[in-house]
Amino acid sequence: MILVVGGFGQGKLESFQEYMQSQNRGLLEQIVEEDILDGDIFVEEVAEPWTKEEVADEVELDQPIIFNHFHNMVRCFYLDDTADYKDSVEEVETYLWSRLQNTLKNCKWILCDEVGNGVIPISGSDRDYRMVVGRLQSRLAKEAEEVYRMTCGMPAKIK
Repeated sequence: MILVVGGFGQGKLESFQEYMQSQNRGLLEQIVEEDILDGDIFVEEVAEPWTKEEVADEVELDQPIIFNHFHNMVRCFYLDDTADYKDSVEEVETYLWSRLQNTLKNCKWILCDEVGNGVIPISGSDRDYRMVVGRLQSRLAKEAEEVYRMTCGMPAKIK
């Protein structure tokens, strides 16, 4: 699995596809749209936040080859800042990792925004969201064969 991280709007999917093809390691030629799970589905037009179980079930069902916008899968738990019940950071991280680990190992690419960048948000739910994304990125990086950081549409190999 290859993990690609970077700031919002860095062209991770398109630029990384071009980079891989230039290295004669193109993957997307045989990939169809159904092979790409876009994390945006978890945050677009959602009446209420998804449960951990619903998210894990959806990812396991899709068996994605490419997981784009991985951070939005986590974001969906923190959309309702007024919700009475919130799982702890550790509960969300541990649950998602245990449920998704095998599925994510089948992914060829996981693309995820860097969401912290040193700014500490006022909202507790935003802090929790960033914490879970960062912890999952760390776990993914340890498991990944390669890790790239995308800046200005240019990948830099980290691992």
